[in-house]
Amino acid sequence: MKRFFPRPRLAGLLCALALPAWAAFTDNGDGTITDTSTGLVWDKCSRGQVWDNATPPGTCTGTASTHDWAAALAQATAANAASHRGQADWRLPNRTELESLVQINANNPAIDGTHFPATPYTWYWTSTTYAPGPANAWVVYFGNGYTNAGSKTGANHVRLVRSGQWFGAFDVLDVAAPVLSALGVTGTTSTATTLQATSNEVATGYWIAVPQGSAAPTAAQVKAGVSYGAVTVVAAGNGAMAAATPASFAVSGLSPSTPYTLYLVAEDGANNLSATPSSIDVTTLSAAVNGACGSASGVASATAPASNLCVAGASTVVTGSGGAWGWGCNGASGGSNAACAAAYASQSLSIGASPTSIFVGYTSTITASSNAGLPVALAGSAHCSVSGTTVTGTAVGTCTVTASQAGTGDTGASRYQAAANASVNIGVAAVPPPPPSGPDPVDGACGASHGQTLLATPQTSLCRSGTASAVSGTGPWAWTCSGQYGGTSASCSAAAAGSYAVQVITMFAGYMGRPAGVSGQAYYENHMIQSAGNFRILVDDFFKSDEGQALYGGKNVSAQIKQVYQLLFSRQPLAAGLEYWTRQVTQGVISVPELAYTAAYNAASADTAVLNAKRRAALAFTQALGSNPLYSSAYNSNLALGRAYLACVKSDASAAAVIAQLPTIMKSLLAGAASYSCP
Repeated sequence: MKRFFPRPRLAGLLCALALPAWAAFTDNGDGTITDTSTGLVWDKCSRGQVWDNATPPGTCTGTASTHDWAAALAQATAANAASHRGQADWRLPNRTELESLVQINANNPAIDGTHFPATPYTWYWTSTTYAPGPANAWVVYFGNGYTNAGSKTGANHVRLVRSGQWFGAFDVLDVAAPVLSALGVTGTTSTATTLQATSNEVATGYWIAVPQGSAAPTAAQVKAGVSYGAVTVVAAGNGAMAAATPASFAVSGLSPSTPYTLYLVAEDGANNLSATPSSIDVTTLSAAVNGACGSASGVASATAPASNLCVAGASTVVTGSGGAWGWGCNGASGGSNAACAAAYASQSLSIGASPTSIFVGYTSTITASSNAGLPVALAGSAHCSVSGTTVTGTAVGTCTVTASQAGTGDTGASRYQAAANASVNIGVAAVPPPPPSGPDPVDGACGASHGQTLLATPQTSLCRSGTASAVSGTGPWAWTCSGQYGGTSASCSAAAAGSYAVQVITMFAGYMGRPAGVSGQAYYENHMIQSAGNFRILVDDFFKSDEGQALYGGKNVSAQIKQVYQLLFSRQPLAAGLEYWTRQVTQGVISVPELAYTAAYNAASADTAVLNAKRRAALAFTQALGSNPLYSSAYNSNLALGRAYLACVKSDASAAAVIAQLPTIMKSLLAGAASYSCP
């Protein structure tokens, strides 16, 4: 906030002093004006403006900038560093100097507009501090020539001056540099300290830190804050100093256990700088070392860790207790300690039985082991007894044999945690009566669906011989092929394709119109797993691929959408749907690959049935490729056969028909056939 102290217009003062009514100016032709009455050389333009002399007499263009008082003083420093107008002795004018520019017969602005064009008629800073209130400095209002005391945090304009100085009777100038006292340091750490000092007047303090024993700097070198001669300035800075009040300067960026000398100078608002720097020595503390666990921490181990215990600090002795190895990494020089631990090694059990179906009174042999080589205990449930590794059926039902390993506890050179139990089931049946005379026994044998990865519950190809039971489970699935005439039964199963696998199959079938290759299916499944189901790579890769460009490039949006519908559902889109999707793609709401994905997972039941048939046939094709590396190699150069194959699928029946021909199709791939006739 400005305090208003109206001053008389210059006319009366100038008359009293028998001076001319206002200055006599000479244009130097280089963007400066010389006042021949005072010898002062002025910048024609306010800071922020640019002198444009393209059309004489020229003008100042652009917008004059505003600054607080400290920044206004810094404008002179910046101008000198840049050799503004070819000179390096610019300064912020004091009150007397700036008042000499006021033109008493002019208003808004009250200045010679010919020599100082485009001058804003507002407040301009001087370098003169307002003595009754040092938080303020004198400002001149070029609307009418009045002067005020303005807060140094306010924003005002700046005009710079250089050369000779007019020592008129308007002001008593401040020519004394600030006096520094009570220099000290506090809060010294390994990399920082705080420099303290008191100035007898409002000033800006400038400090540097140099290695102890370095040549002493001049006051100007301290203010510059950069390396001088052969001396490297380690740290430098500045800050405000209130009058007769201790000021603190944070000094950082120092090295541990290192002696430094700190130098300090002060400069007041009249640009009076300390003649000789004040100095004080300080030595930083040793760096604290915090203990930190090494890479052995957190890694299960059968034996006590002996290396990589600590990355910082000294390790203690490793001991084992409560199922884990433990040790410490002790810090130094006041640093903290770290507690480290690594669990005993884990172990896993495996168990098997041969055979897994016995009669009452008959036996089966158990094979069980720990991957740690520790002894395994066996226990049997009802319907059997266990002796050593031999199981004897005692009653009709299911005998469950469980293997366990309790771990080593906290003893021994090698230590393991308890293992999760493993078990195996053995079916116990009644001893069959002697077979009657008649047909020879027929053993049950699993059909083609056994061992496959399927999209839905298997309905066909369950048994190659014997009678199929009902299929149980929701994926994986299990069923039995019962023997006939006393023949043995076979246990069969099939795995379910995961949801990510189905998405990959869907995109290959619905956008590329073909089954995936073995490596392509695996690559995109793994990506979906790693990215928690982000199908964006499918959409982006398919859109940018050479294959996608060959299938869809050159076609208009409507034709591309029709092709997607044909590949997904073996039909053309309805007119309303085609119109809607065409508009969405054209407007960039969705891409064609995204449309294929969206349509597949939002289809009506009839379309879903067709798509599921295509998925089933595509999966069977990819699995057939995986049965022989030569098939995959041949498919990479003959994708057309896969498209011809999948184009035949329009229902479950047609899917079953083409799947049945896969052995022949694989041979056709090896022979280089590029076409396929639907069955």
